[in-house]
Amino acid sequence: MQNDKIFKKINNTYQCNLEQIEKSLFQIGINIRKSEKELKSISEILEEISEKWDELSKEENKYINKWICMSIAGIKDENYLRILIDELNKKNEKINIEQEYIKFIKFRTELIELLDKYRYQISGTNLDDGSMNIENKNGVVYILRDSYSDYEALDFDWNLLSTDYILNMFPEDNNSPIKNNNIGIFSNNYNKVSMLFDDLYNKNKENVKRFRRSKEEINLLLEDDRYFVWIKPIDNSRSWRCSKVVYIDSNLTLNELQYNVMPICCYCKREDVRVF
Repeated sequence: MQNDKIFKKINNTYQCNLEQIEKSLFQIGINIRKSEKELKSISEILEEISEKWDELSKEENKYINKWICMSIAGIKDENYLRILIDELNKKNEKINIEQEYIKFIKFRTELIELLDKYRYQISGTNLDDGSMNIENKNGVVYILRDSYSDYEALDFDWNLLSTDYILNMFPEDNNSPIKNNNIGIFSNNYNKVSMLFDDLYNKNKENVKRFRRSKEEINLLLEDDRYFVWIKPIDNSRSWRCSKVVYIDSNLTLNELQYNVMPICCYCKREDVRVF
């Protein structure tokens, strides 16, 4: 009710009604209502305006400056409005920084608990590449690479830990009568998949029937009907079936392998699998 009175006062003072304000602000992504019958407070609306202020085009900024924001703020000085918006931005920035601090402290706490649970210790490597050493209670050291490498897990001789694990998920023999020409390439990493397809294309350049590539889809069809296709390890992909060679990204999680990749590759045997 208090907000309704404020907007009525704005209407009388600045000759702009609630419907005009609501419609105009909605066009820049600001909803002045909490529900159909309840309006947000003036301070809440101003905070939302301050968050979007720098993103607005000059024309939109000028339009708001002229009457909408000034009406809501109850002020007539455009310079004061600018100061008000700047102060709100600083306040929001400070809140965001504090929230990030709290988030990182929680992450640190959970990481320490996880290290204690598995009895691991973290230390830096002597290489300036962002990699970390992970040492277990018996002194065995593993290497975890940085985010650019999708946190690849390696042994101390820089061999991928996941290769044998992935291969051993598949039987040595598979007598399934179902055969098709689908060759799935399983990964979440577009760049890694794209490089693999470039290699496949160059090796089969004389036999390419069709090659398609976009940000969401990459596939290669050869003259012998072998069909290489990028398959993301997500639930929506589980309708695929592959019975020939498959390529599996070494950085897929255990859940992605078990619940999304294996059902698709149920007709494959160990020698069909390539880990990349």
